[in-house]
Amino acid sequence: MKENKKNTVFKKIRRIILFFLFGIILLLLALGIIISLPATQTKIAQYATEQINNNFGTDIYIEQATISVFGGLKLKKILVKDYKKDTLFYVNRLKTNILDYKKLIDGDLTFGEIRLNGFYFNLKNYKGAKESNLDKFIALFDDGKPSKSKKKF
Repeated sequence: MKENKKNTVFKKIRRIILFFLFGIILLLLALGIIISLPATQTKIAQYATEQINNNFGTDIYIEQATISVFGGLKLKKILVKDYKKDTLFYVNRLKTNILDYKKLIDGDLTFGEIRLNGFYFNLKNYKGAKESNLDKFIALFDDGKPSKSKKKF
């Protein structure tokens, strides 16, 4: 009788654990599907550019973003404005590959071949300015600290 109760309790615990694991697997699967949707990826890219704009004082806009499981990155309608709110550059479509996700997380952007479609670059030196609009844009990202990257350009 006691052995039968032990078997029943063991079966109940095993069933609870299996349902729990199955639930976690379904949750991770649903999360993976949601993250792989272009609409979700676009929202994440727009949030990231919003954070960059807030942290560095830039004007960068991305209309659509898609990232594949294999590292492919496609961005559509990228607009970067200069400090006078004029277009610094515009790209209708950008395609590249993210070569190393670990380096990307560490802030070292390592991309493969970059393909641009509909690229417009508007380099200006405004009257009275000592630097071009591109120089001022790049200066927004300079924190004064030496780069950790070992790459030399």
